[in-house]
Amino acid sequence: MKRSGDLGAGPRRGRTVDRSYRTVMTIGDWIDQRERPVPPEFRSHLSVGGPASPHILLRAAEREITGCTVENPRDLGAAFSLLAADAYVTYACALAMMEDADASKLTETARRVAHGWWEHLR
Repeated sequence: MKRSGDLGAGPRRGRTVDRSYRTVMTIGDWIDQRERPVPPEFRSHLSVGGPASPHILLRAAEREITGCTVENPRDLGAAFSLLAADAYVTYACALAMMEDADASKLTETARRVAHGWWEHLR
């Protein structure tokens, strides 16, 4: 049984997907409406603003990773930055899947993440 908020394989043939949330829903609202809520202790670390889009979520992840490399790796703040980056990437992938039934946005998102990590490893 599919529950609200579950990510399915995409829309069935002949059905349309409501994408109106992109123009009216902020990232914060979109995160707060997920089936599994973010723990309140961590929610404040996911504070990027703007409309819900994979691009903006990935930019937020990139900022968190950059902050992570600047912070002391033994500092708790660095751990929260890394967790926030992971959450933003996960949400970007989920949103890409919801927006695009043929998975091209998800593929683009995965390539961007892989390229970004490769640049940090050099």
